[in-house]
This record gives sequence, C-alpha cells and structure tokens, in this order.
Amino acid sequence: MPYVKLRVKRWRLEDREYMSYQLTAPKPLVEKLGWKAGDVVFVRIRNGELVYLRSEDRKLLKYME
Repeated sequence: MPYVKLRVKRWRLEDREYMSYQLTAPKPLVEKLGWKAGDVVFVRIRNGELVYLRSEDRKLLKYME
C-alpha cells in the first residue's frame, strides 16, 4: 500500500509564527490516479477515512491563480 507523507513548514514573520502543511504522495500513485500539475484536489474525512477528490472543472483553477 502506498504511503502519503505529511510535511510541516514553519516560518516567522515579524512577531507571528506561521505553519503550512504539504502532503507528498509517491509518483506511481499520482500517475495511477491520473493527477496532473495544476489539478485541484479536495480532501474530506468520511467515516474516519481521508478521501481525496479531484476537481473535473478546470474553471476553478482560474479563481485560484
């Protein structure tokens, strides 16, 4: 079973500390799912499991750029 790794990035700007998170998936898993650069992936928790949904609507990308 492929694994997904969580990365945490911390940085400080003036007096505030910020954190961001990034999920890293193995290349064979990403290729098998058919994900491409620029795809929007939604994450939900359903019945205690993490569910990834890829947006089929490319118009959403225009609002995120």
